[in-house]
Amino acid sequence: MSDPLVSLDGVRFSHPGQRVPLSIPALSIGAGERVAVIGPSGSGKTTLLHLIAGILAPSAGRITVAGVDLTRASAPKRRRFRLEQIGLVFQEFELLESLTVRENIELPFLIDRRRRPPEVRERLVPLAERLGIGEYLARRPRQLSHGERQRVAIARALIAEPSLLLADEPTGNLDPETGSEVLDSMVEEAKRLGMTVIMVTHDHSRLDRLDRTLDLATFSAPGDAA
Repeated sequence: MSDPLVSLDGVRFSHPGQRVPLSIPALSIGAGERVAVIGPSGSGKTTLLHLIAGILAPSAGRITVAGVDLTRASAPKRRRFRLEQIGLVFQEFELLESLTVRENIELPFLIDRRRRPPEVRERLVPLAERLGIGEYLARRPRQLSHGERQRVAIARALIAEPSLLLADEPTGNLDPETGSEVLDSMVEEAKRLGMTVIMVTHDHSRLDRLDRTLDLATFSAPGDAA
């Protein structure tokens, strides 16, 4: 069996003053696997994504992503790794109103132009068209619907073709019909690219789009950071 893309071993994390830390004794997620993360409010779902992304460092244990031990990496190295290997999708879209849709999608490369491979410009328009936002590239986010904004955020997360996509309640601000369409687009595009997907969701009707479900209630008690 090949090595997992994401591996957590003996991981613990707690915010100052938190009674019960997030505790993950062991977790492995394979390359190309699509995993839903569920659990009660405060069970540590967003914290888990932030640990896997290297945004947070655990107080104990080891986290390995794509062969890189993030627990031994410096903060600058974790940031570079995140830009190159991890796509992030948030509930609140996190788009910059001062930029066009095209510029928002290219934002990872605007941050560090040295990382921009020549094929990115060729990749952008087909990606936007597959996600249904090809005609909006010159618009500003405020000119788009909520569903269209989230499609822009998904395109931004996918433009670098990372090995891992982390999505935190990506349909939480959308109505059920739009949310279903956006989620299908995201999963289909990730599948096309062979990406691993880890998605936090409160909506259990979305679980059939993914391969398996990780319930944090089985790992840690309520009281962890949500």
